[in-house]
Amino acid sequence: METHTPPEAIQRGLFYRWVAIVLRFRFLSILGIALISALAVYNIATKMRLDNSLETFTTEGSKAKEILEEFRSEFGRDSVFLVLIEGDVFSEAFLLKLKDLHEQLSEIQLSLEEPGDTSTSSEGAAGFDDVADESGWGEEGGGTIVDEIISLINFRQTRSSQEGISVGELMDPWPEKAQLQEFRKTVLNDKQIVKKFVDADGRYTTIMVRTQVLHGKDKIRAYDAVQEIYEKYKADDFKISLGGLSALNTSLNRVMLMDMKTLIILSWISMTLIMGFLFRHILGVIGPLSIVLLSALWTAGAMAFFDLPMTMMSNMLPAFLISVGVGDSVHLQSLYRDLRREGLSNQQAILQAAALTGKPIFFTTLTTMVGLLSFRFASVIPIQEMGMAGAIGVFVAFALTLTILPVLLSFNKTSLFGVKREANNDFIQKLVTLADQISAGTKGRRNAVIAITLICCGGAIIGANSLRVWHNPMSWLPPGNELKETFKTIDSHLTGTSNIQMLIESSSPHGMKDLEIIQGLEKLEAYAYAYVDAETGKRIVKDITSL
Repeated sequence: METHTPPEAIQRGLFYRWVAIVLRFRFLSILGIALISALAVYNIATKMRLDNSLETFTTEGSKAKEILEEFRSEFGRDSVFLVLIEGDVFSEAFLLKLKDLHEQLSEIQLSLEEPGDTSTSSEGAAGFDDVADESGWGEEGGGTIVDEIISLINFRQTRSSQEGISVGELMDPWPEKAQLQEFRKTVLNDKQIVKKFVDADGRYTTIMVRTQVLHGKDKIRAYDAVQEIYEKYKADDFKISLGGLSALNTSLNRVMLMDMKTLIILSWISMTLIMGFLFRHILGVIGPLSIVLLSALWTAGAMAFFDLPMTMMSNMLPAFLISVGVGDSVHLQSLYRDLRREGLSNQQAILQAAALTGKPIFFTTLTTMVGLLSFRFASVIPIQEMGMAGAIGVFVAFALTLTILPVLLSFNKTSLFGVKREANNDFIQKLVTLADQISAGTKGRRNAVIAITLICCGGAIIGANSLRVWHNPMSWLPPGNELKETFKTIDSHLTGTSNIQMLIESSSPHGMKDLEIIQGLEKLEAYAYAYVDAETGKRIVKDITSL
């Protein structure tokens, strides 16, 4: 084996000297990487947050978000579980079963891992103002996480009487079997109930469950607790499904995690096959895979440490880091095996490959980081956070390429990683030569390449101008998803799932009891009902917040 001495300029290079230190203390390097990886795992397990709530996508300092928080502080949070039940709503058996389910759901108890704000207002629910009173809803004492639960069972109804106006529960007293038909007519003629808790045909009803403000795993545990309860009541004549923003957020978190796991598994299989084909040695496969895995792990750990939540935007980072990590490692390994073919010792091949590829890899890393950090100028917070996390991940992939990859390659003794000893052109080199022949050689070929490029650029500009802003979390769920079908049913038969909330503040000394304000609300309501979107033809289905 030739003992080639590299030029002095290469030996003085930063990357040559760095890799020399790493190889000299390779077991300490492995220990350091293991400790950092363990710290990353700890941060992920204890601090990582998943956040796919709609307000995450608002801009920093958004007025809409401020109004939403004010609305929630006054009327309670708008994220609720909506338990949708299908059956003969006004039959005796159905109502008795509904009452039992209502009571079970009102008593959900969990030992919270991340206790949140339990000061949710009981003065009224977003979208259920007309059914609230100062005493709140339900008897949810004794440690339950349920702050409020409303259904036909405890709906507060305002009735006129000889003494004036009386407020009482809809089903107090409980209707006898002979009274059910009359009870059905009364309910379906009450616009405050229809489209809120029962559809116009009496086939669907809902139970609204509002919990304490939950975080992290507690959200998922609450979702599972609701499901566990209603699964016991499911039957052909009592079909149950779950909707609401709380269910949507939890489902999106689970879909995101499942997608990440699937992506990682499929990418690992693909990379294993491709790396095995290219380098024909176990070390040639383990190196790139280790860099990709550790880059994703360290990036997620950094996100947890800096309290950057995992969102649908940052969900794409693993795929991005796979491309970066594989590109860096393949670049170094390809030159390493060429140097080995030329007769260099294993250590000198590693050192020179790192010295020669370190600078171009560093510059590509630097430019990619600058591009990602430019996302800090975006107005949407998840885009800012994705740019920061992506920049961290790109640098981590670069650092690991010049740390763990040389250590792993140092264990190779004889393999040329799939390259033949004779310097003949391989498939990639032949492909590059063919591309050069097509694009160069004559003036006509050169002009043809330029013309095709300009045409493609023109098409790209036209296509970019046709892009439109679109944000619909329901489209993130796969076709046939049970939650997605539940939302469609609610849209078709009940109030609907897309809500616009208006917070109106009175300047009158009489507050909202001022006659002019009430008349103004009436006009606003009429205007809203009359509005029809010119593009989609959709209109407001039901107003559930107006006095």
